Amino acid sequence: MPDARSWKQESGSDWRGARGDSSGNAQDRTLYVKISSEDSPEYKRLKLVHMMFPGKARMVVHFSDTKKSVGAYCIIHDAFVSELREMLGAENVVVKDVNNH
Repeated sequence: MPDARSWKQESGSDWRGARGDSSGNAQDRTLYVKISSEDSPEYKRLKLVHMMFPGKARMVVHFSDTKKSVGAYCIIHDAFVSELREMLGAENVVVKDVNNH
């Protein structure tokens, strides 16, 4: 099961061009999540919810305050995406096809 140690720091994550749907093959998609801060209660909750959706699809979490990103793996399930959108707003949770850079 994933935990906080499984999250890896990313650099240069491209937030632009991501689309906000959760269709297609999960391994060919990346879930992008934008959060205000690594210290925010939303990030703590995201990590808890994330443990219920382990998988092989890439997830990138971008922190607005530091401009840094961390990565993890998940299953891009409609329930997971919906929960994140409800918690963070649809504009902060998007799914991007890997083949459509």
